[in-house]
Amino acid sequence: MDGNPPDGSDVAKYANAVKVMDIPVTGDATNQTIDLTPWSGVARPGKCAVSPDMVMLACYTGEDDTEGFDAIMAHAGQ
Repeated sequence: MDGNPPDGSDVAKYANAVKVMDIPVTGDATNQTIDLTPWSGVARPGKCAVSPDMVMLACYTGEDDTEGFDAIMAHAGQ
């Protein structure tokens, strides 16, 4: 992972690697969530990356999501 938000290819590879079949796996590389919801995009005090089967992969603070994205990719074995 290069520290950038996951793109469609990253999301598809992750979903395939963890064999997700019954829930959607999404990514928001273009920040549409910020445009389409009341969330301002301001970082929260802490963030966690959670796998589709609800395993806590990593928790961290700050604006940089590299640690979370790296944990997701490691969980997928990539």
